[in-house]
Amino acid sequence: NADAVARAILTDPGYAHVGITEERARALHRSIRVYRWPFHLNEGALAERDVSGHIKVVAAPDGTILAATIVGRDAAEQISAWALAVECGLRAQDLAGWVPPYSSRAEAGKRALTAALDKGLTHPAPNRIISLLRRRG
Repeated sequence: NADAVARAILTDPGYAHVGITEERARALHRSIRVYRWPFHLNEGALAERDVSGHIKVVAAPDGTILAATIVGRDAAEQISAWALAVECGLRAQDLAGWVPPYSSRAEAGKRALTAALDKGLTHPAPNRIISLLRRRG
């Protein structure tokens, strides 16, 4: 699968990509999900004092990972997990349970997915149920 071949440009900041382009994903699926996480919110990047860059993950409506782009320090090293996700047809829900080393830059991708998936809990219906359960003890 040529789409699962990761590409990297060793620049400063680094750049790495795997999968199809966002435009091609939109053409193929009409509706897509785009997950982003900036490195300035990543504790590993903060500890290294190099917070430039971000990760962007593109998924099909069912959550299947179609592409990932990483801009920032060590982008070439981080892209391999996303290449595996594209090759194996993993979904965002599958990777949300992935446990990379805490505070590493690799955690930024997981944070992008879990932050977006957790937004589903802000829907009014689950909030009403949670509120009712709290009142009943």
